Amino acid sequence: MTNAEKYLIKLQEREPQLFPEPLKKSTLTDEDLLEIEKSLGYELPEPYKEFLQSYQLPEIMTVYPSFCGNNIGARFRTFYRMNRGYVPKEGQCNMLVDVEWHNVGGTNAAEWLNSLNSDTFNDSALCEAGYIEIGNLSDDYFLLYDLVEGEILQVHYEEYYDMGYEYGDEVMSGDMPEKLREGIGDCSGVLYKDFNIFLRHICFGEHYDEDELGFVNAEDTNLVFVNDKRDVIFANDEDIDS
Repeated sequence: MTNAEKYLIKLQEREPQLFPEPLKKSTLTDEDLLEIEKSLGYELPEPYKEFLQSYQLPEIMTVYPSFCGNNIGARFRTFYRMNRGYVPKEGQCNMLVDVEWHNVGGTNAAEWLNSLNSDTFNDSALCEAGYIEIGNLSDDYFLLYDLVEGEILQVHYEEYYDMGYEYGDEVMSGDMPEKLREGIGDCSGVLYKDFNIFLRHICFGEHYDEDELGFVNAEDTNLVFVNDKRDVIFANDEDIDS
């Protein structure tokens, strides 16, 4: 069993409401991945190829990973989990932040590429520059998967669209992919060093320090576990319906 398969099985156990159907194995073959790489003009990082060949996933899933760090206070809202689901909460040092996770799907290379090209989240300029948009963080940031470096970047919406004014429409239309990479490099920050770290964070519910780009122990935060599950709540809440 691959790491990606282990992670996604864990996510289904923790968040069954995300999966309207049981997990189904991906049907993408090695030949499909080669065709996808040829069309994109970029090699796919190994963790992403493993992910694509793991399971078929819903196109959009909203998940609530736990963050800590100096920058997390800039988020506009956080959440905590109650029996009825995730509930908005005023900002804390440690936060459950909403991530709208986007997945490109398909049973073969042609379907996958058609899904990518028809996806409202992925425009041709990003793909030409070597990025796949894999989600939105707290409605304020794009999560971009850099196929060249293998990292996942966070880019504020306003800074991304401001590049059109700074560099010109040609950059945003896909005519200047090198310039777009330069601009994204200037306005983005690395959130995960590789795709497996992203999957582990999303699927296992562990606490992640976005400043240190690493996981932290539960005892080092003000969060606690409930009923021996990785359903995280704030230890200082008095109105938790556990």
